[in-house]
Amino acid sequence: AGQLDIDLDFTPEESINYPNEINTVKATLIKQKQLAKTLIREKETQKQVEESARITRSIIDTSKDGVVSITTKGIIISTNQQTLTMIGYSENELLNNNISMLMPRWDAVSHDSHLATYQRTGVKKPIWIGKRELKARRKDGSTFPIVLSIGEINTKEGPIYTGYINDIT
Repeated sequence: AGQLDIDLDFTPEESINYPNEINTVKATLIKQKQLAKTLIREKETQKQVEESARITRSIIDTSKDGVVSITTKGIIISTNQQTLTMIGYSENELLNNNISMLMPRWDAVSHDSHLATYQRTGVKKPIWIGKRELKARRKDGSTFPIVLSIGEINTKEGPIYTGYINDIT
């Protein structure tokens, strides 16, 4: 299966009269075969990466906790279904907006400056360590108690911060 047979039997006369051309053809075919094998390996790797991403997304989406990831500027880049259920926003309403929209006003006003300070100093405030009881804000403006823990993932584009939100109502 997957064999490609090419007749490269040259006559003795062709081999004598055109040795450079024949060697060029053989070398080209060898390079093409190597390229085809590389492309197949890359396609298989891409399928594995896509499957791994699908599984990871499924794990996050089936979590009982809300999960929200943000950039260093506080911009929401991903969330899970539990978060959406908990706060009443759609994913489109959250993505590319500042995380402060999910905080009571008294926390929201200082959040970006806390992020900037952490970026500048690397010093973690108590909220970064362990779990903290806080309030979160729903789309309708009501607040509710949560336990928040935060994780940091370093990527080649820079850090991503992920909040794990447990509704303790």
